[in-house]
Amino acid sequence: MKKIDLPARSLPLIKATVLVTFCAWNVSASFGQQLNSKKSPHVIYGEDNRKDLYEAQSEDLRNLAESTVALIENTSLSQQASGFFKISGSKYGPSMGLCKTEKFYTQPAAAFCSGSLIAPNLIMTAGHCIKDVVDCKKAKFIFGFALEKADVVTTLIPPEDVAECKKIVSRSLDESTQNDYAIIELKKPITHRKPLKLSKTNPSVGTPLVVIGHPSGLPVKIADGANVRSANVGSPFFVGNLDTYGGNSGSAVFNQKTGLIEGILVRGENDFETRNGCQVSYVCTNNDCRGEDVTKSSEVFRALAAAGISLDKPDRPGPRPTASPTATATQKPPRPTPTPTATATQNPPRPLPTVTPKPPRPRQTATPRPTNRPRRPRTTNPWDN
Repeated sequence: MKKIDLPARSLPLIKATVLVTFCAWNVSASFGQQLNSKKSPHVIYGEDNRKDLYEAQSEDLRNLAESTVALIENTSLSQQASGFFKISGSKYGPSMGLCKTEKFYTQPAAAFCSGSLIAPNLIMTAGHCIKDVVDCKKAKFIFGFALEKADVVTTLIPPEDVAECKKIVSRSLDESTQNDYAIIELKKPITHRKPLKLSKTNPSVGTPLVVIGHPSGLPVKIADGANVRSANVGSPFFVGNLDTYGGNSGSAVFNQKTGLIEGILVRGENDFETRNGCQVSYVCTNNDCRGEDVTKSSEVFRALAAAGISLDKPDRPGPRPTASPTATATQKPPRPTPTPTATATQNPPRPLPTVTPKPPRPRQTATPRPTNRPRRPRTTNPWDN
């Protein structure tokens, strides 16, 4: 069987015309800076655990998906008279030359990468997804590209769910260490969606994982049932057996027990193989193949700290100004402490008034009670029985 090597985990805008050139599927030049890796993030380990948003039975996982973004090029978006943005994408299966048995065959594909909201004004994604600020401004970060119910895809996005790039806060695409991440500051903060939380410790082997993103540019998918295969102590990434594809690059990888982000999906195994003249997903056992590489959250914390950003105060991107202890002209002088000595402006103490005591009242003698007072009969308590 022939395997197809794909570039690192990002995905180009899918066009119907790529049917005859599928084997040469490459990321467009504007998003083309990649790691020199022959492997890409497309493979199924064991069973295919990818699910649409409406299929996820866990409310916690659906809530995490609410803060996931699709990175979509401006050329695939058009703003309507209503202000809403319409997503244009080609049908996943026919445009990729897939066999009709492949999941999500008729769904639209439009995203080239994935990302997640980690602060009201910060998006976290893979470094190979966004090369520079020019690339960053050629795309938008879209919330809500999903199937809320069967066969109903949300492709008309309200303006509050469309975010634009202001600048790249920090980015790494290191060929020697294979460190791969990007932190993007948005033009306007997102206030109606909850930022996701990052783990401050690195995961150990066997930690259960779930990934949420846009495989092959599709509407958001949730894939659980994975775990950490190699912790790679001392390395900027760990390895898991996640069911991911091109377009999953930049997806948040969560600890399924805690809901915290353990890292960013960046690289992986081959996606497809040819069978009977069409493409099918490449399948490995849970412990087979190379695995999927995930940049550790600790690398993101390190980058944020270097930029002077604390996720405890996400609405303030930048170092906090340090207040000077020395009083300045704009500060109010301290109030003087009053002295106990009387001054000319103080009133003299008033003399105490003389009180004439009243004569004591004569004590009255109490009248004794009669001794023949009858006793009240005892009332029976009904709770005594």
